[in-house]
Amino acid sequence: MIAALVFSGFLGAVQAAQPAPTTGTLTGQVVEEGTHAPIADARVTLLPASRPPVPGPPPQTTTDAQGRFVFNALDPGLYRVQAQKSGYAVQLSGPDTPPRPSITVAAGQTSQAPSIVLERGGAISGRVLDPSGQPLVDARVSALRRISPQAAPQSMLVPAGQSAQTNDLGEFRVFGLPSGTYFVEAGPRPDVGPPGIVVAARTTLLAPTYFPATPDQRAAQPVEVTAGQTTPDIQIQMVVVAAFTVSGVVVDDSGAPVADAMLMVMPDRSLGGMPMTFGPPARIRTDAAGMFTVPNLMAGVYQISAAVPVTVAAGSGPSSANASGVGVVSGGGFGVGGAGGFSMTEMRNGVVTQYRGDPSGAVRVTIATESVSGVRVVVHRAQ
Repeated sequence: MIAALVFSGFLGAVQAAQPAPTTGTLTGQVVEEGTHAPIADARVTLLPASRPPVPGPPPQTTTDAQGRFVFNALDPGLYRVQAQKSGYAVQLSGPDTPPRPSITVAAGQTSQAPSIVLERGGAISGRVLDPSGQPLVDARVSALRRISPQAAPQSMLVPAGQSAQTNDLGEFRVFGLPSGTYFVEAGPRPDVGPPGIVVAARTTLLAPTYFPATPDQRAAQPVEVTAGQTTPDIQIQMVVVAAFTVSGVVVDDSGAPVADAMLMVMPDRSLGGMPMTFGPPARIRTDAAGMFTVPNLMAGVYQISAAVPVTVAAGSGPSSANASGVGVVSGGGFGVGGAGGFSMTEMRNGVVTQYRGDPSGAVRVTIATESVSGVRVVVHRAQ
């Protein structure tokens, strides 16, 4: 009896000495809309809702045969989960699509997430033709939705799901779409060269075109998509528009021209007026007098930003990227509306040059019916 009491007291002391758990567990299930059948092998992503995300990819797992998933060893806090699988619609976000509810994870406890319901994806298929009626190869086709169709019928169009590329018959199929109303847009293959290399100027361009045959999104016809069904025979005939140029000079604070500055020319989509498939930004280098000419622009509003070249390293051998000896080592982004700049590091003939755009000097240029000249872009040299 005494030995039993001693052992019991010892066991209680050991248990009392064990630290309390500091992490929790989150479980849930992914099911199909309508049937509520479990979806196996869906990819589930865990996102923190109560604090900034940790650098790096978020935690992910896959569902088992019963559509269930588990995340172990989670720090206490609020989390959201999202899931996706090929053949099912991509979950969209926006003002009219509230985020999934947050789930509280507590230390030492297992929390149950609400079921994640995935809808069978719909699709849009059809063909893209050039102005003469021939199939257009390698055109990029996107299905677009309005950000907030209930609040603003003319609000900005944004891509839904992945874009598609036309084949040699001009055929395309955009899939994985939630049911709803879409506007289908096709854009020609971008005609751009390496950064700083100007492509040949043209008098006309194939404009990004909305179904059935208009460059104006306000005249685009809507396309209805039903879950699990393909909306077929959407034919887009591309439209030709006039091509314009923008020219000017890049100067520093003192008014001196800046040679070899890099210009970034981006469509200004802040008002929703420019097509989403307009193509990549034009990167143009100024000449010895700081002058530049940007060809092949359609009518619209653009943001132009410039960056001063700064030599950061010099080598002895030429770059092997292309015949001109120019190779981009790394690149950055461009903020529309002057809110941000772009950055790029380039190797040319063994010399590494860094370009960092100056957002404060961004210029908005509107092209209406003729080319624009005399644009003045001011950059600030580093002290």
